[in-house]
Amino acid sequence: MKKIESKIDIIGERYPIGEIDKPIYKKFISKFKIEKVVLESSLLNSAISSSDLQKAINSALDIPSNLNEIWTYRDLCQKNKIQNLVFPSGLGYDK
Repeated sequence: MKKIESKIDIIGERYPIGEIDKPIYKKFISKFKIEKVVLESSLLNSAISSSDLQKAINSALDIPSNLNEIWTYRDLCQKNKIQNLVFPSGLGYDK
């Protein structure tokens, strides 16, 4: 975001002192402003998903803290999912 704002500042400084022409200024200032709007909207969208991320983290932390209760009171399908989470490569034993 700061990079685009600095580009807008630089082009805004170069135009009044005559380093760039008006058509070039208009072309690039509109381009940079569009990029800024796109970045701002993507930041807003990521802020929304970060709250979902926090919910997922909290949920993930609840599982290991209540593993005994979850294992005791869940059905076979849910136990299988937990087992795959804890042991992703599976279980093995040696006679």
